[in-house]
Amino acid sequence: MKPVLPCSNTPSSRRDFLKGLSAVFALPILAGCDFNQSAKQSAKQNDIFLGAAGGKTGEFSLSWLKGSGHDNGHYQTNFRGHGLTRHPVHPHLVLMFSRRPGNEGVLINTQTNHIEHRFKSPDHLFMEGHGCFSHDGKYLFCTESNRHTLQGIITVRETDTFSVIHEWHSGGIGPHEIQIMPNKNTLVIANGGLIKNSDGKVINVDTMQSNVAMLDHTTGELTANHTVQSTKASLRHLDISEDGIVAVAMQIQDYNSESSSALAKLIYIDGTSTLLDAPPEVLNMMKGYVGSVRINSKFRTAAFTSPRGDIALFWNIDNGHYLGHHLFHNVCGVTINNNEEYFVLSNSAGKIRHINSSTLLENTDLRQHLPHTQWDNHLITASC
Repeated sequence: MKPVLPCSNTPSSRRDFLKGLSAVFALPILAGCDFNQSAKQSAKQNDIFLGAAGGKTGEFSLSWLKGSGHDNGHYQTNFRGHGLTRHPVHPHLVLMFSRRPGNEGVLINTQTNHIEHRFKSPDHLFMEGHGCFSHDGKYLFCTESNRHTLQGIITVRETDTFSVIHEWHSGGIGPHEIQIMPNKNTLVIANGGLIKNSDGKVINVDTMQSNVAMLDHTTGELTANHTVQSTKASLRHLDISEDGIVAVAMQIQDYNSESSSALAKLIYIDGTSTLLDAPPEVLNMMKGYVGSVRINSKFRTAAFTSPRGDIALFWNIDNGHYLGHHLFHNVCGVTINNNEEYFVLSNSAGKIRHINSSTLLENTDLRQHLPHTQWDNHLITASC
């Protein structure tokens, strides 16, 4: 029988716990904490989890799950959604973007469950799946691409009508996830570097150039550019801590099952970076693919999910130490609940799991399941 790891919220026991994790790093993170009723309730109050859902045309939707799971629903979009972003001033407003080669976005009010706005890309552009608001909510920055030149584009939209007012070069090809630094002045974009044909097949594996670009959020000027040594690593997803540490997730093209290369990277505020290592057997489980990343700044932990590997992995963002992992079939979506107590994971079978941010143990009492909801790649937390 596999051991159950102890849990505690005291700083000293947390240090001991992490030391224990390093000694048993090859094991999955196991459930075993005795959570009381107040903890169960605090994890659910005011939380609403939203994500793109649906496995085929005619079933695509923006879906949500509130509180205990009894209040859930969906809005049929007629396009396959991907990333989501929350309004910084009105946290009950959440925007979902279509994935390439789609061209639509929808804004939902989580208090009323009504769609407040729908918008489309200009005819010469298509969406790449992500976007973010300026800190005051007056502007929206979307990752898109030019249909004719395939140049990566960041569209700048005013948020009254969501009309495009600027088009900036993204600093690369295939811009994907975009976020804004806590200094409010810098946009961070993961340019995946991929060119696909009409069938969705990558046609530039041998020549692709992927990077993380940083742009001035008022002018679009490129201020920094970060790459990785592997030319076949597509940098696709990222998250930023409250103090400006960027966590980057990679997807290896032409993945070789015999390789065990790092698939996660941290970029620090001074421009230095580090690849996040783990035991080779764990890296191999990821099968060259990371689907989402989310940082919990309070607990200095980054979570990376690999749906191909059925695994979520955790690293300390200050020292880069590998903390452990949690096995979960086809896991991809990851968010943090409103009080930051839990990492929340979703999968394509409609299941939700809560991983305690301090102990990295699952609270099995909080498991939820929407059997008719096929969660897609990403999950976000908003307020009811």
